Amino acid sequence: MQRMRTDDAVYAHSASALPGSDSASSARNSGTYLQFKIERALGENAKIYSEWVHLDAQRGITAAGGSDQDYFALSLEWDFQN
Repeated sequence: MQRMRTDDAVYAHSASALPGSDSASSARNSGTYLQFKIERALGENAKIYSEWVHLDAQRGITAAGGSDQDYFALSLEWDFQN
């Protein structure tokens, strides 16, 4: 993950800027992440998946008070059109 300019803010999933991240650090790299996703079909119309993401926060986030984060999701998708 990289910012275009060092004075750009870092935005969270909600599209809200991380307070203080616009000029908290001169680092352009805001973090790196590792993602694992497992997906399985449940017939023609459905699938289930689980996903884990780990963000290793860099100076652009930690200087603004942020930290490393983990995200886990379990989802069931159903296609009603088939």
